Amino acid sequence: SISRIGDQEEVVIPCASDDFGSVDLELSNLKDIKKDSSSIELTVLDLDIPDLPELPQESFTDSPRHLSPQGFLHETSVERLVQSIQEVFSGKLKDEPEKLTFLRSLSSLSETLHYDKTTESFIHSHIADIVHILNVLVQEEPLHSLLSPVLQEVFATITVLSYQDAHLLFGSEDQADLFSLITRRIVSLPSERSLTQLGETMGSRPSNPECLYRQTFQAFCEMLQSLVVKDPHLEKFDAIFKHIGPWLQSVKDHERKWATASMAQVLKCLSRHLCLQLPLQFQSLGHLVALMALLCGDPLKEVAEEAAECIHYLLHVTLRLKGKALLKAARP
Repeated sequence: SISRIGDQEEVVIPCASDDFGSVDLELSNLKDIKKDSSSIELTVLDLDIPDLPELPQESFTDSPRHLSPQGFLHETSVERLVQSIQEVFSGKLKDEPEKLTFLRSLSSLSETLHYDKTTESFIHSHIADIVHILNVLVQEEPLHSLLSPVLQEVFATITVLSYQDAHLLFGSEDQADLFSLITRRIVSLPSERSLTQLGETMGSRPSNPECLYRQTFQAFCEMLQSLVVKDPHLEKFDAIFKHIGPWLQSVKDHERKWATASMAQVLKCLSRHLCLQLPLQFQSLGHLVALMALLCGDPLKEVAEEAAECIHYLLHVTLRLKGKALLKAARP
């Protein structure tokens, strides 16, 4: 696993309250904030916003499979990787070993993006091809695809590329479709009880379906986290919520459970690596807060607990944004 503001823009943030009163998080009227520096300073101090610990820088480049490069890849090795990947663009992956080889080659090649211009040009000029192949790979996976390593490897590949600023899930309609497909495939997987029953009927497979479920889900969450580590305007978080939001209201317990759990992990990562800048592209904050507040009363204990954790991280994000806006307004 990887440990891995425009002068008068309007940003509307809901109010948070506690036993001592409410904290006004409405930021749309910044022009009305008094410029008295001492007053501003007291306001910011009253927010009591702690500094967030930063994760080690190396966690941003390690892949979920710990593919840390052992030095720079030789030029010949890079050429071979490019050639093998190009062959897939014009052919078809026949079986699981070929699929895994392609995905791992792509992950290894992406590790050279920060120092090899040829690789950078190749990857960015073939984003559409890569997205198409990943779409096919995910669609070809059977219903119980968690019993295969391909889906986990797809998540790992997207994660590694995301940390190298090569995003496969944002931009075109095909990329949005891939994001939707991946989310649907994970959140709508059978319940853990069904998986346990599946394992009992598959005596020839020694793997633990429940364990594989959690491993696949964790790889999915790590992929989502890689998208928001550098997301100053919350564009990527906005896309994540659009894809996962509907599942938060599912009538199926296990779908609500995994959707809420994934949002909790994303919000936790976002709050730890907060680098917000106005204007924000996320316009559904009030909706998300209200939705999580409702889920805090969910009859399923796990959903209620994850929703409460989401509220905690959302409050942290809004308070940090409040402080940032007040400090900007205080500057001459």
